[in-house]
Formats: sequence, C-alpha cells, structure tokens
Amino acid sequence: MKGRALILTPILLLLPWLASAAAETGEGPAVTTAEPTVSVENLKLLLKPLRKAELVVEAEAWLDLLEAKVGAISRAEISAKKGEAGADLAKLRAERDGLIARVAAVLAALKEKGGDTAEYETYVEAVSGAPMEGLDVKNPSKLLTTVVRWLKSPEGGLLWLKNIVSFLVILLSFRVLANVLGKVVRKAVSRWKNASELLKDFFANTVRKVTFFIGLIVSLSVLGIDVGPFVAAIGAVGFIIGFALQGTLSNFASGIMILLYRP
Repeated sequence: MKGRALILTPILLLLPWLASAAAETGEGPAVTTAEPTVSVENLKLLLKPLRKAELVVEAEAWLDLLEAKVGAISRAEISAKKGEAGADLAKLRAERDGLIARVAAVLAALKEKGGDTAEYETYVEAVSGAPMEGLDVKNPSKLLTTVVRWLKSPEGGLLWLKNIVSFLVILLSFRVLANVLGKVVRKAVSRWKNASELLKDFFANTVRKVTFFIGLIVSLSVLGIDVGPFVAAIGAVGFIIGFALQGTLSNFASGIMILLYRP
C-alpha cells in the first residue's frame, strides 16, 4: 500500500499541471464542428469566447472536414470522367463552399487573436473552386440545373440576395437619416441671429454628406467587403491632402470663422 501511495502521490500532484498545460496548448476535441451546417453567424458567436490555442484546434477540425469534402469531390469527378454514376457534383461543391465560408470565419477569429493563418489560407485558396467550376456550357440542361442550385444555395445566390437587399436597405435608411439630420441642423442653426445663409447651408450639407458616407461604409461591410483598409486609406489620403493643402485649408477655416463670428 505504501508503494502504491508513493507512486500515486506524484501523479496526483502533476494532474493540475497537466490540465493547465492541456488548456494552454488547446489540446482537446473541437466544439464547433459538432454541427457542420451551423450558420456562419452562430459560428462566430461560438468562436468569440475561445482562446488562440483553442481556435487552432477548431481550425484544424474544420479543415479536416473541408479536406474530406474536397476528396469526395475529386472521387466524384473521376467517376464522371469514366462515365460512371457517382455523387452529385453540384451538391458536393455547394457543401464545400459552405465549409469554406465557415473555415473563413474560424480563421478570421484566429487571426484577430494573434494566430498565424497564412498556411490555412493558402490551403483554402488552393481547394476553392473557380467561379465557373461545374458549368458545362455544352449541356444547357446541366448548366441551368447548376445555376438554379447555386441560386438556391444558402452560401450562394440566397446569401448574395440577402446581402444586396441589406445593402440597399441600409443605404436608403442612411439617405433618409441624412436628410432628416440635415433639416434638423438647418433648423437649429437658423436660430442663430447673426449666422448667414451660407453658414447655415454649409453645416446642413456637411451633416448630410457625413451621415451618408457613414451609411455607405456600413453598407459595404454588409456585402462582406473589408472596410478596414478602405477607412485606413481614406485617413492616409486625408492626411496627405491636408498636409499638401494646408494653406488652402487654413483660408477655408478662416472663412468659416468669419461666417460664424461676422467680425
């Protein structure tokens, strides 16, 4: 009994350390691949609390699913070339595209938390299908079937339709909001007794354009466009223009002050 106690004591002492080490390395089963058809929005919510090491495990698990799907597509393509009946290629490709969208969400979360995703992104790019993949222009019936299936796919036409509708709704909403805010500012400025009409129009037009520009940025993000580099480029261009035209901008600011204070 004493010998067993001597053996078990070091093991029991090491258990907390082994548990913490496993947590730090992210070892363990993936938690987000239990439902491979989970929506991208829900997947992002599931990924949010995970740490970098855990996200690496999730990325590997999703890439395993993608690899298996790409392998199934390859086998189906070989069967099709031989004239043998095989799996539905269009369906397999739609499923692959759905997995790629989910892998992209996992990689975005991993990159946001400091992970290196270059190797994963290279693989995803290599196995992604070409835009015209699977379209047999010599066979109108197959072409129509493929196009219709893509249009009905949640990761294809339906997703783009949803994004375009959201883009237009947000853009129109901000356009209406810009006009409303412009009128509110115009009415507020009109109470200034010494303010000129030019100054009132300037403030109202500035509010309208700034509000609409913000709406445009938000609308582009809904389409899936990364607006971060775009906003950074605007800031850089604004700095360059401001530095190059500092004399002109100084005169412009002086004009605004004259309109405002009417010395």
